[in-house]
Amino acid sequence: MWEYIISLIVLILGYIFFSERSRAIRRNGERLPRPRGTLPFAGFGLWFLRPKYQLLDWLVKLQPGFGLETYELAIPTLPPAILINDPKVLEFVLKNHETFIKGNTFRKASWDLFGNGILNTDGELWRIQRKAGLRFFTNSNLMHFIDVVLPPLMRALHQKLEKAASNGCVIDLQEALLEVTTGLMGRVAYDMEMSTEMSFSKAFDYASSVTAARFTNPLWPFSELFISSRISRSLREVKEIGAAIVKRAVHRRDQENKSGHTNTTSKYLVDSLLDHIDDPQVVAEAATNYLSAGRDTTAQVMTWTVYYLLRTPDALRQVRTSIEAEFPEIRSRHHLCLTYDTVSGQHSLPLVQAAFAEALRLSPAVPLEMKETTTQITLPDGTYLPEGAVVVWMPYSLARSPAIWGNDAEKYDIHRWLEKQENGGYHVLSRSAYENPVFNAGPRMCIGKRMAEVSANRILADLLWYWDFEEIRGAGERNGRRVLAESLTNPMEGGLPVTVRRRQYQRTGKVSRNS
Repeated sequence: MWEYIISLIVLILGYIFFSERSRAIRRNGERLPRPRGTLPFAGFGLWFLRPKYQLLDWLVKLQPGFGLETYELAIPTLPPAILINDPKVLEFVLKNHETFIKGNTFRKASWDLFGNGILNTDGELWRIQRKAGLRFFTNSNLMHFIDVVLPPLMRALHQKLEKAASNGCVIDLQEALLEVTTGLMGRVAYDMEMSTEMSFSKAFDYASSVTAARFTNPLWPFSELFISSRISRSLREVKEIGAAIVKRAVHRRDQENKSGHTNTTSKYLVDSLLDHIDDPQVVAEAATNYLSAGRDTTAQVMTWTVYYLLRTPDALRQVRTSIEAEFPEIRSRHHLCLTYDTVSGQHSLPLVQAAFAEALRLSPAVPLEMKETTTQITLPDGTYLPEGAVVVWMPYSLARSPAIWGNDAEKYDIHRWLEKQENGGYHVLSRSAYENPVFNAGPRMCIGKRMAEVSANRILADLLWYWDFEEIRGAGERNGRRVLAESLTNPMEGGLPVTVRRRQYQRTGKVSRNS
């Protein structure tokens, strides 16, 4: 009973305080419009208490009424806030990253998990971690990841799929893909074998889900009082294992120095971080940030890619046909030569790239983003913001904007990303990162963008060529569709349950079923 009374008091006080501050937001001397349904006291607060997919869908429904116009978001427990719909305004925000920072609102919610990691910092500490990441994600290291680290993980995935096919079992494809990216990022970031079944992974997943809920629950400091012990255990385990990994890396480097086997290039991400950062705790937090960004997002978007292709059979057929066209030797060998050289080119496997890009557009790894102003500033559309105002944009709703993508914006269409050539092949098109900010943009463009794209190209081509998947409908669906779960990123609620069969070849080399 008391928690409800306290929550009501907080809402009322928050409304009084922030409604006064929100009046400072102006455009041409007038207050910004608010969407219909904005409530006294609560503002949008009640929508932010709903499941995340409902909040995002509601904001998408508001978009036709505003087009590219910026409007005000009223959330009682947050500073004055606006939502951006215009790519030109977003470009201004992302290019002025010293003025628009993560800010206290974001850091307060994510501090317990991410600490001083790159996802949570600004200024010099952010620059140092970004420099370490850029030094590590080189072409030679990417080649090592794709050609050396990834193949045994893919063999394990094929064995799991073979077992499911033999037994006629349902398998969660999202979980299977997460196992691959967890193993890949564990080796890349920490130099360790890592599995989704490890207690560290489970603790991290729980801490991440709780952190995500803070962004859509303005009353989280009160609601978490009832689950505080589990949160504390999970966070403690993540921190302890992170510290132990850094300690092991420091010991290994000391031994290498003593033996004279030093390497001028960083073998693992933790090495690059240690080269740039003196504080072991910050190194551990930075590595945890990179781990989260790398393992979760790529697996999730690959899951959405398979989901959209299963729901769009003609696109799946075209993707498979293009794989055979690019690897004609498969007709005799029945084997794809998937190496860094064959999957990393700008136009390598163009339809696989397009399938991934279109899934990423509609189901972005981070559906909602925010920044906070460090000083008063006027946006290109004339919107005046005071210091401490929150700027929100939604890659999820921008992807569904007819003003940006046309009247078929909500349709999954891989040809949105393809240009036909005179020889009958395709080139992959690019779009402005401010129209499609799925990898962020400007100075904060995602460091792991190329790794995500190349590894997805490699993994998806492998899976889609060798295996048939059939989605188990009903389980986990909402009104006939899959929706995102509560998370900092974009996992599919309930995973993607499928049955699996190995695709059968005829003597001609053609595939006999669902090709």
